[in-house]
Amino acid sequence: MPFLLKLNFNSLGNISIGKGEGWLMHTNDSNLSNGFFDWLEGKRFHPESTAEYIDENTTTSDLFTIRKYIKILRFHFSENESAKFYYQQRYHSTENDNIETLNSFLGNITEPYLRQLIRRFALDKLLGEKINMLSTGEFRKAFVLKAAIAKPGVIFMEEPYTGIDSESCKLLNQLFEHLVLGGSSIVIFTSTNQKPDFISHNFSINNENSSIINDIEHIVIPDITYNDNFNSAFELKNVFARYNGRDVLHNINWKVNRNQKWSLTGHNGAGKSTLLSFVYADNPQVYCNKVFLFDKKRGSGESIWEVKDQIGFYSSELHLYFNKMQTVEVAINSIVFQNPYQRRTLTSSENNFKIQLLNYFNLDLLEQKLLSELSSVTQKIVILVAVLLKNAPLLILDEPFQGFNDQLIQKSLTLINKYVENRTFIMVSHNNSDFPECINRHFYLEKGIGHEVAEI
Repeated sequence: MPFLLKLNFNSLGNISIGKGEGWLMHTNDSNLSNGFFDWLEGKRFHPESTAEYIDENTTTSDLFTIRKYIKILRFHFSENESAKFYYQQRYHSTENDNIETLNSFLGNITEPYLRQLIRRFALDKLLGEKINMLSTGEFRKAFVLKAAIAKPGVIFMEEPYTGIDSESCKLLNQLFEHLVLGGSSIVIFTSTNQKPDFISHNFSINNENSSIINDIEHIVIPDITYNDNFNSAFELKNVFARYNGRDVLHNINWKVNRNQKWSLTGHNGAGKSTLLSFVYADNPQVYCNKVFLFDKKRGSGESIWEVKDQIGFYSSELHLYFNKMQTVEVAINSIVFQNPYQRRTLTSSENNFKIQLLNYFNLDLLEQKLLSELSSVTQKIVILVAVLLKNAPLLILDEPFQGFNDQLIQKSLTLINKYVENRTFIMVSHNNSDFPECINRHFYLEKGIGHEVAEI
């Protein structure tokens, strides 16, 4: 007999997943999906929730045993794996000796279709790279491929499409269809509008508070903390970057003047994060390039902390490697007071702004909660709040809305539009609808080559 997986969890109710089925669980409630995955992984106990796996050889209601037949993809490292990595690590070659390569991570791939897909995902030239050298999108595609190689009975995925360019999303759906035809079942939890053809069971679960939109007029944006008396936020002149003999950036020329609002776009692995690492003082190759920040050439005597003090920066990688074993309050302070040589506390006006931001996102009761107790989306909002509270003249947001539902994206865009009125702003996204109205200039990267484009 084919396998059957029966689950009963909170508002999901009773679901029975049979062999070769495609399930789409569309939900705006990140707490629901987070709770479900935590339960499935054994991180949280739900006494009223049940699971049962049945096939011709096995009948079990033990979740530990059931996890032998399923694969859970949340696209982040486990706590043990996280101990091996830190943010910025990939830009320092001497720190990566003990990190496994993509080829080692994926293991032996014999199926012709999967070998072909590696080429179509443009991962074939990266097999010798350390896995922390991959872009966010490349990293997520590698996670799916690794699960596909194992051919589990059911693959549960949390937001597999976020951070993935449109062409790669099509390839992912083709892979999912291939797995379903081969007898595996796919269960996707997502807040996106993806509706792939392989889906046979479509659920919509919306438990989130419908009153999420707050009055933006109640938020008073404070004056910029640092002196923003500069003409150019940054200028890159013929910038190049190379890792392990592979060119990542080729002669990039880009100048961003004070108070300009730019989008930065390009396919997965185009070099966007590497480019931004030159601006945010994360990449040591800046010293063999012509990079100017706030009208001064890098390497003129300023420390990396003096650069970072002037930039509010958020990225999906920052969230991936962020220490989740700290409270919301401590996490916010660690970003606002990033400079280890300057010790201070929030001023009264900064504290008022923090309260306004936390209230705006309904986080006001969570300050003493550990980040690890919150959903991934809520963690990202906390980091975004801290970045805005930093109140720097240059704001850079790299894929800030991964996993956000449409309502939360609009809420964030309303705030950002107001916040950047008198600031320089750069934003990265693969979804054009994520960009706020204020953006009117566009820089596009393709295979490490960049130029300004008229529209996106």
